[in-house]
Order: sequence, then C-alpha cells, then structure tokens
Amino acid sequence: MDVSDSDITNEEIIYIDNKIKSLEPTQVAQLKKSFVVKHVMMLTMIDAKVCNAATNTKSTMKCYICGATSKDFNDLSNKRPCNEDSLKFGLSILHARLRLFEGVLLIAYKLPVKKHQLRSERKKQIVQQRKLEIQKEFRSQLGLIVDVPKAG
Repeated sequence: MDVSDSDITNEEIIYIDNKIKSLEPTQVAQLKKSFVVKHVMMLTMIDAKVCNAATNTKSTMKCYICGATSKDFNDLSNKRPCNEDSLKFGLSILHARLRLFEGVLLIAYKLPVKKHQLRSERKKQIVQQRKLEIQKEFRSQLGLIVDVPKAG
C-alpha cells in the first residue's frame, strides 16, 4: 500500500486535533482571585500544501476555501459558496501580506495619474516611469527586487 504525503498530513492533523481536544482548562490563582483559561487552538499557521491536503483540494491552482480557480475569480457575478470547515485553517499570512504589498505597489505606480485605467499612451508611460523609479529605490535602499516575475 502506497501512503501519500496527503494521508500522512491528515493523520498528523487528526493526531494534533485529538491532543487539542484533550487539553484541560488552566486554573490560575492570583491575588485572591482565580481564573480559568480555556484553550482554543486552531491550525492556522500552516502552508498551502498542508491546507490543500487537509481540505482534500487536489489542485494547487484552486482556492481551498471555495474551490475557485483564477478564471473563476474573474467572474465577479458568480457567488461561490465557502466550505466553512476550511475556514478553520485561516488564511495564509504570507499570501495576504504579499497581495497587500502588491496592491500598495499598484496604487503607488498610478499615483501621478490618479486613474485606475490608463487609456492614453502618455499616462501609461508616466506610470511605467514611476514603476521603474520605485523599483530602483527598493533595490538601492533595501536591496529588494520588487514586481519582477521570477523565472521558474
């Protein structure tokens, strides 16, 4: 019998969930008062591979919460139901930070023209010039290469 990474991951998740369920509340006595701390732990700091295995998402190109692909996300009229069990894994903090940074960069590029859609060649050139300036500053001040696709 061939055991997949996904099976091992799911066994580990079940093991950890059982350990979490067996946690006893912590009782604290301080300054003539007592407190009871009930522990609520969730597997929210896991990577996409673990999340996909835990939610039985077969493709890395699909959202583990709603099952949509990037093509599906382009159709804004389509309401996708969320798998509420998948929400217990949270959102990838790294993914969220990268997308936020990407959004801030796009706004910064377009600040000089104050438009989202660039219809004229002149405005496109202004935005392109601003993008190059920002990239140059990130490279010179922080040593970071930003908004340049990496091969592979």
